[in-house]
Parts: sequence; C-alpha cells; structure tokens
Amino acid sequence: TWTFNQDSFPRVPVFQLRQVEGKVFQSGARTGAMLYAGTHGRGIWKSSSLLTNVRNVTKVNPIQLKAYPNPAKGQVNVSVNVNKSEKVTFDVINYQGQTLKSVQHDLSPATSSVSLKVSDLPAGNYLISVKGASVSGAAKFIKID
Repeated sequence: TWTFNQDSFPRVPVFQLRQVEGKVFQSGARTGAMLYAGTHGRGIWKSSSLLTNVRNVTKVNPIQLKAYPNPAKGQVNVSVNVNKSEKVTFDVINYQGQTLKSVQHDLSPATSSVSLKVSDLPAGNYLISVKGASVSGAAKFIKID
C-alpha cells in the first residue's frame, strides 16, 4: 500500500522509483525497507509492502559505442572498448522494440570494432544493443537501400 496524507496512490506519471534497504542503528533500532516513488506534481510516495526481493545487483558498466558508417547499406561497424575479455551479445532492434538480429562475439581489450551484416534489413532506424556480464551500451544507426 502507498502512503501520503493517508490517501491512495494517484494516477500520475512517476519519474523515479527507488528501493531503500532497511538500516540498523547503534541503539539496535531497525528501519524497514521502503520503496519510494517520485511523481510529477504530487510529491514523493512510499510503500513498505510493495518491495522486490532483489538484494545486491551486479553493477554493469556502460560503454561508449559508435556505429559507422551512418547511414549504412550492407554492413555497420560497431566500435567497442572493453576492459577485460568477455562474451557479449549484439542485438539489432527496430523502433517497434523487435529484436531482428542477435549475434554473439568474444571481445577482448584489443578488439575495437565488430562488423554486423545489415543488408537483409529493410531501410529504417535501428538501435544496436550490446550486453555482456559486466558491460552494456547502445548506439543508433540508419539503414538505407
């Protein structure tokens, strides 16, 4: 349940959600975990009953990607810089959110560019998403015929 002046949560846009774990003070007093929702114009709301059970999430480092040439015809090159060797997945996503192509590559710190074939895609705007165990990033590109 949500609380703010004893009213129910309003139907308004939420711009930020944050879950805060409970704390133990020196006196032994304990606070419970809370979920806070920041709204546009209706204040900050809190709930202690709508919590997730996710505790410690491994932080993923955002990486800088560059897709070139942009616009692309037959293939697009993606420049990637990683700090350690790992397997990453390159997803080509259209603006309807559909994954049209998914390719895995083993990257190392020496790898600077990966080529992806896009000649089979229709002309349009696309997003290349890169995800690995410790890295994540995205780049936009335009496919032309």
